[in-house]
Amino acid sequence: HGTHGAQASEGEPLARQMDHPTRHRICCRAPRTAPAFHQVLGSHYSSAFLVCHIYSQNLKHTADYYRQLDEQQHAIERGLVQSEEDQLRGFVIRALMTNLYVSFSEVEELFEIDFKSHFAQELQTLNTFADDGLVSIQEKQILVHECARLLVRNICMVFDQYLPQHQTAQRF
Repeated sequence: HGTHGAQASEGEPLARQMDHPTRHRICCRAPRTAPAFHQVLGSHYSSAFLVCHIYSQNLKHTADYYRQLDEQQHAIERGLVQSEEDQLRGFVIRALMTNLYVSFSEVEELFEIDFKSHFAQELQTLNTFADDGLVSIQEKQILVHECARLLVRNICMVFDQYLPQHQTAQRF
């Protein structure tokens, strides 16, 4: 179990909570800030998936997975519900990894924040990458240069709030 996001109630599996109509509706409502286009489905044992801002992982053992399915039960081993901050940071990370840029105005519109003030510390940390010519921090966006494509995961680590500070330092 992770230490972030809203997890299943103690002693009650996430799968059971999802069976509860009210809880399912609460988990799957799109908050005012949530872009509704990012869904990842996993349909095999051990696969992980993201639906309605809930990260889940299926049972890891084949026999357990198929037994649950045969009994028409959820085959979920664990999961967590993303907070709005998790969703915001995930959006920024996915934009950088997918497009090699993130638009401040797009993030500001979707999440009702001021990008530069919300991510002031992260922008300061990104200056190391900018000094090395790997990224440009422009007036309206962050741009990852083509030469840094293979380092984009390292660059995105700056926005991962769950990594210890020392892990986001430049390591190459």
